[in-house]
Amino acid sequence: MLDIFLLYIYLCNYCAKFAKKIDSMIQEIELIQSSYHPEEALEVLGNLIQQKIAYHTQKTLRHQEMFGSPDTQAEQRLAELQAIKKNLIQELKQLDPATLLHINGHVSISVVNQQQAS
Repeated sequence: MLDIFLLYIYLCNYCAKFAKKIDSMIQEIELIQSSYHPEEALEVLGNLIQQKIAYHTQKTLRHQEMFGSPDTQAEQRLAELQAIKKNLIQELKQLDPATLLHINGHVSISVVNQQQAS
């Protein structure tokens, strides 16, 4: 859980710097680069997936409140993430607890469309 908190702090600090460098930015982040036993891998990956599930849950709720209907794209992604998490749990629980897994979580960020302030 400490890893997730530290990641959150890092991303908050990063986002503050990110806003200043957005013009021609392409950024690569090694989010996870380590080896874990299945139980640890489930904690790390499960928490990341759960954060995305919470994000899309809030997004569809806000859309429902604002427009009277859920955000269908957010709901679709929510269903995909729930299936991913369920499958991950099943697969990791089948492994021998002594198994060592290497996880490489790489994030690429690039500007697709930049809005100009008016």
